[in-house]
Amino acid sequence: MKYHEREAVAYCRICGELFRPSLNDLLIGRCFICPRWRLDFSHIGVVVNKTDLSVLDWLCLQGFIVCYSARGGLMGRVLRCLGRRLTRLKRLIGKLPYVRNDIAATSLLAWFILLVAALTCLANLRGSLANCFASVIAGAYIDDTILYNTSVAFVTQQPRLPLRTVILMGIAFLELSLAFAVLYLALVAGQMKPALDWLTAPYFSLVTIVTLGYGDFAPCSGLARILVMGEIVVGLYFLSILFAVMVGWANQSSTLPTLCEILDESQKLGKNMAYSAELMKCG
Repeated sequence: MKYHEREAVAYCRICGELFRPSLNDLLIGRCFICPRWRLDFSHIGVVVNKTDLSVLDWLCLQGFIVCYSARGGLMGRVLRCLGRRLTRLKRLIGKLPYVRNDIAATSLLAWFILLVAALTCLANLRGSLANCFASVIAGAYIDDTILYNTSVAFVTQQPRLPLRTVILMGIAFLELSLAFAVLYLALVAGQMKPALDWLTAPYFSLVTIVTLGYGDFAPCSGLARILVMGEIVVGLYFLSILFAVMVGWANQSSTLPTLCEILDESQKLGKNMAYSAELMKCG
């Protein structure tokens, strides 16, 4: 493809528009910060081939993840809504050190309280209503933490304070094992041997999510085995997110460029391609 026949364009799924009619095709797949980026709502653009419409379908998923995590995920939205309506709750959160201005840390604290409440509920009450209540809380936390951290690590790629991000992700990983412990405890009796209680369920979940598997507890039903396999897959994926952030921390230049930097890079690549073409003709 010649330099003047390029089909690469800068596209933002959130804005739904093309910012540049032509870019160097070597930049296809490169993410950048959209000019309409806001502190409370990340706009992430991607260099795509404007004739390849299938890529735009995949960008719909990226746009959904960015929109979901823009305001702190599910719990972040709930806390912001409560903070506007309940002055007492806002004052209570304001008294907590390192939490009052950090919606991510506040969300982790709120999820921890809910998960412990669900675990306590299952330990004292057994029934379809209690199992359903606890399972909904655990499932909501798993979805929330996976989507939110996926956005930070693989979409926006903007952990402004990497140490904070790594610490919060480590806490989220432990809470993830607690959420699966709630799901294990919500299983019908007889699906795990020996039976799990409020203390052995978190132990079995943590051993499972780090893929140790001591073998002192075993799933005996299809649902329990599916739950164990799901926890292993989710745990490995979350560890890949954590390692991606740590690698980005080691390489500080891995943050996303702006659109102006993408344009400059495109011009430099274009000049290099044109110069290489001239050399080939002379040779």
